Amino acid sequence: MISSGKYIIERGHIIMDFNDCLFCRTPEERVIYRFKDYFLYVGLGPILSGHILIIPNRHIKSFTNLPPDHRSTFYNIKENIKTAFEKYFGACLMFEHGNHKNGIGLHSHAHLHVIPTKLRDDIRCHIQTYNHSEILGDYKSENSEQLLDQEYLFVDGVSDSIEISPRFYTFQEWPRKYFVRYLVLKATHRSLRELDWEKYPKVNVMKKTIEITKSILDKGGIYGKSKR
Repeated sequence: MISSGKYIIERGHIIMDFNDCLFCRTPEERVIYRFKDYFLYVGLGPILSGHILIIPNRHIKSFTNLPPDHRSTFYNIKENIKTAFEKYFGACLMFEHGNHKNGIGLHSHAHLHVIPTKLRDDIRCHIQTYNHSEILGDYKSENSEQLLDQEYLFVDGVSDSIEISPRFYTFQEWPRKYFVRYLVLKATHRSLRELDWEKYPKVNVMKKTIEITKSILDKGGIYGKSKR
């Protein structure tokens, strides 16, 4: 049995749901590293080995809502991990579903997905099939201030010859549940059976992710670079 702080998994199935924030009460066995104001974490449903989350210690609903004195540290952690993943895996995709509305998102506590997967399709092509608006820029840009209360999808990364400059997408209506996972599975031609991570948690992948990510970041000196 594995405890997640919100879920209890037994024999590969989620059997209990605690009424609290998963990321405010994280089990230490799945914390990869703690910085002063952030931590690296492996979720219950990693798409593949190396899929981690960057999470603030404080309960903040999205990274566009970070206090000014926290932004520089977050940006440094994000960029250092991106560089290390690109070097080791040859790919690094980053996503955030920010400012969840109407209970569609699982958490109201900000978390940035970091996924070391190579794309077979340009993920932007899948996004653009939905009625959307696009804002170029990263969390440090003034454009991000337009999204303090608006639901958005943030995308950044590189995969072989496909380089995605940082940008935010907004939609007239949020396309679907598990939208981020859906986009990644479609662009990598993986089975949509993996969409429902609550039904199919990947315990073995979680354990391997913790081991491999600690090794990568340690070799890359990320802990020392990013700790503030």
